[in-house]
Amino acid sequence: QVPMVSYWSSAPSLSDTSIYPYFGRTFPSDETGGLKMLSVLKYYELFNVAVLFVTDPYATGYVEVMRRGSQDPDARVNIAFTASFHSGDEAGTRSAVRAVASSGVSVVI
Repeated sequence: QVPMVSYWSSAPSLSDTSIYPYFGRTFPSDETGGLKMLSVLKYYELFNVAVLFVTDPYATGYVEVMRRGSQDPDARVNIAFTASFHSGDEAGTRSAVRAVASSGVSVVI
């Protein structure tokens, strides 16, 4: 029962008090950032977007938040396509970029 306070952990899963009852943070979770991104897209009337991201826990969590948030009818943002790649994988990166380019979506995050 030792409290732990993180200055940089942003994973939404760390907010689950049933698993981490003594965890706190000084930095907002990715939940906040992902939902704010949807708000920005809505504000600028960018309703149909693709997300291109690195396959790591941070980016994957952020994209999952955006996907869940986009299911809310008030969000008015459609995550039409996602593509990911592994850091340092040049061929995988090119493949992901090509997939996004051929998706027909003109807004890429």
